[in-house]
Amino acid sequence: MRIQSDTQQLTSLIENAEDIVIFVGPFANADASVSALALRAVFEPLKKRVQIYYLGNLSEELLSLPGGNEIKNSLPPTELVISFDISEKSIDRVRYFVEDALFKLVIRPVEGSLDPGAIKYSKKSFKADLLFVLGAKRLADFGDFYNQNSLDFMKIPIVNIDNRADNEQFGQINIVDEHAAGICEIIFTNLGALKLRPNREAAECLLFGLEMLKSGSGKVAFEKPLMISKDLQDETAVVKF
Repeated sequence: MRIQSDTQQLTSLIENAEDIVIFVGPFANADASVSALALRAVFEPLKKRVQIYYLGNLSEELLSLPGGNEIKNSLPPTELVISFDISEKSIDRVRYFVEDALFKLVIRPVEGSLDPGAIKYSKKSFKADLLFVLGAKRLADFGDFYNQNSLDFMKIPIVNIDNRADNEQFGQINIVDEHAAGICEIIFTNLGALKLRPNREAAECLLFGLEMLKSGSGKVAFEKPLMISKDLQDETAVVKF
């Protein structure tokens, strides 16, 4: 396993984040989506706002897991933000209309006129303090969405989690374990180091993912013994195979 950064840094990023966005790689398998749901279940009781984006097909079983119906199946649209200084020019009215297939925004000051040269434009696609990217070899896997929002990806800390040896280590924090059977195993084995305990919903997702990995490949040699139980009496998840 290669973790480029210490757990203290990741713990601090999670503690300080209010909005966490989880992107599941477009070519990833269901294991990555289940892992995203497990992370969501761990983060939300910590008062984090969590969004998950995955462009692949979602099975009925996956949708039935806690939070499954909240996975967004399309990437967030990119907003165009128009801004200008109004410290010296107060705004009286703003209106818009469409004319000959052109969208027109009309801004009327209280007096005088506005300087078109003072208008600034920017783009905004999603609100996040911290990004998790699961099961993606590179950020370019997200295609046009990444190309159009590459500055946002550069500004926000990225936690890259994958189990492929050819992962390009694009995150500020990279948790890449090519020996792991899947991302669920990586999530489970690292929660303790981050002082995060799976609650009942997270345990249910992890159990589903680990059993899926075990049954899908016939014989999976997990890196360390994994123990979990859906019948949790407290916040500790105990899983047993």
